Amino acid sequence: MPADSLAFARSARALASEARRRGLTAPAFRSPPGLAGADRTLRRQPGGGAVVAVRRRGRRLHAVVADLVDGVVAANGLSGPAAERVRASLWQAVCPDDVSPDDACPDDVHPGSGRARREPLARRTTVDGGTWPNRQRRGA
Repeated sequence: MPADSLAFARSARALASEARRRGLTAPAFRSPPGLAGADRTLRRQPGGGAVVAVRRRGRRLHAVVADLVDGVVAANGLSGPAAERVRASLWQAVCPDDVSPDDACPDDVHPGSGRARREPLARRTTVDGGTWPNRQRRGA
């Protein structure tokens, strides 16, 4: 199912709320990224915040939510077991009925999806792996 703006907003609110509940910085979410050709970007703010921008058009909702979840993890600089725990908690916030990220979200988040299998990301996504283009200008 394509990611519409309402599902994007609902998912972003749930993720920001869960991030704050866990004592993490909740980034701002927007769509589309300002960087041409990018599916997702992370821009750090001078005050310590971040903006996660994700392309919705032409993408399935689960792929967009996966990028939002990874954006929260990247914005908070998490890695290893801590990152995996936060990812699981964030997926639980978006898909509350014990749905793992490998399954489809419930109908209220992913309307009309049934229980279709989630498509895997093309590659493992990490900030260190360079999959998050940074829009900040050097020296600014």
